[in-house]
Amino acid sequence: MLITAALFKRLRRRTADSIAPTKQFNLLRWFSIVSFLLISVIAFGLGSLSTRFLATESLERDALMSAQFIQTIAKGEIRHHGLTGMQPADTAALTENGTVSEEMSKNRQRLTSEFLDYLSRLPDSLLVNIFSPLRTVVWSTNPQLIGKKILNDELEEAFSAKDRVSTKYNEVDADRIEQKFFRSPKIFFIESYIPLVDDQGNILAVLTYREPLDLIARLNRGHWIIWLSTMGGLALYFGVYWIARRASISLASQEAQLVANKTYVGLGEMSTAVAHCMRNPLACIRSSAELAKDMDGQPAKKNIDDIVTQVDRMSRWVNELLLCLSPIRGVAELVEPTEIILATLNSFSAQLSQSKIQIEFKNVPIHG
Repeated sequence: MLITAALFKRLRRRTADSIAPTKQFNLLRWFSIVSFLLISVIAFGLGSLSTRFLATESLERDALMSAQFIQTIAKGEIRHHGLTGMQPADTAALTENGTVSEEMSKNRQRLTSEFLDYLSRLPDSLLVNIFSPLRTVVWSTNPQLIGKKILNDELEEAFSAKDRVSTKYNEVDADRIEQKFFRSPKIFFIESYIPLVDDQGNILAVLTYREPLDLIARLNRGHWIIWLSTMGGLALYFGVYWIARRASISLASQEAQLVANKTYVGLGEMSTAVAHCMRNPLACIRSSAELAKDMDGQPAKKNIDDIVTQVDRMSRWVNELLLCLSPIRGVAELVEPTEIILATLNSFSAQLSQSKIQIEFKNVPIHG
């Protein structure tokens, strides 16, 4: 018994160590959190970069078209009035340099008047100013600004670089006196300094403030399309999450199956050990009972026979247990149910007799 107890304890300890629960790493939770953060950051970053690129390029293109439009108007007016040799900057000059004929002077006045009229009618225009090289407003659609001197970085850059300078504003800057509009912009407006240069290098800077309503509407539609496209990241996330969830469920099922298999293996080992340990005591009991039965004048012979019968039955159970624990080889065989029923009745005949239970069994074949 001591050996059996020690064996049980050893098997129990080995089984507990092999299948003891440990703190598991929640793969699905961490994968869902990390993938959501990564996909969100990538989608938001791509959406932000795309919208910024779209807005910057569109506004730059609009400012470029405005500059080309003004310069084309100046050149067209020069050809229209037959003033060959004039430069686009001369169309906005309100003073004449040098001595010219009276007819030439009148043509230049008409050219300048028509050119300034075109500027005042620019589409989506909020304000148009013309600056002299002295940074003084020589003409403006807002007469209150004429004669005022303006100093700012954008104007200086336009005069020094002789190139177009554009800036986007979301609201009117109250500290800048050149932003005196007749109406307030609704969303944002574009400030463009467009230099007009003559042959002598003199520069007149044309400043336009425009609120391109059609461009704003197109940008809004573009932003909606871009952000809706980035929402595809959510579809990607849910698709990846579904795959990860199925993989997690499959892993959990396999792990549970592995734990069950380890449990069954432990039980099998323990059952095998119990069966082997029971064989020797049963053999001793049966041998002792048979020796006692052979003694003369034994008054408990019937009881001894019952002991031998029960020991034989337990031996068969042990053999059947060992047979069940052995690997299944897949060999099929025919079984006679009648023999199994008769063997079962014979095994429990002593208990049935003591309980005064009588069983009647007829083995009559059924023909059908």
